[in-house]
Amino acid sequence: MLKNGQSEPFRYRRITEKDCIVSLKDVESKDKLVVNGITVRNRSVNFSNVEKSITHVTIKDAPNDFDDCYIGTQMLRFGQVVPGSVKRGYIKGTDIENGARYLDILNCESGLPLTTSLGRFEVRLFADNNRTPCFLCKLTGHPTYQCKDRPNILNERRCYDCAAIGHLANACPNEPYCSYCNIKGHPRRDCERFKHDQEKE
Repeated sequence: MLKNGQSEPFRYRRITEKDCIVSLKDVESKDKLVVNGITVRNRSVNFSNVEKSITHVTIKDAPNDFDDCYIGTQMLRFGQVVPGSVKRGYIKGTDIENGARYLDILNCESGLPLTTSLGRFEVRLFADNNRTPCFLCKLTGHPTYQCKDRPNILNERRCYDCAAIGHLANACPNEPYCSYCNIKGHPRRDCERFKHDQEKE
């Protein structure tokens, strides 16, 4: 404010030879800008579609007190961080941060490491566009949960009825085996000795 109470007039700052990224809400507007461009102060401004050149990156395990600007600066080693794209992750429906950061990188390196360091802290990286490899087979092109080398969790589970590994109790083909009294013929939940000892306690 000026001394006489009047507001100071708004000053325009001229941006010259700078690239900027514009986000639009719908595809139709984007296509229209790419085809027609716009005119600002008698100067033609052309747009190009960089969507395919942008890689969405998720950072896990970054300390919450790391400033978003610091995160963006550190990630410049992998490409051009889109200004204002660094966001914090929150637990759904709350204001509690979950420790994740999300950002967009333009012209990202073809391969990102699974881990990198931000200062003295090691963080995990996950990116789309096949930039991060699957940590099981080390190949790109699929997320880890779709990897053909992913172990079958069912093969590691133990049946509560017969104590065998490789199937669950609701599909058990074997005679029940009690893990409490070590006698075949009944599961632990039906064991009289187990029920008796539970009552005594």
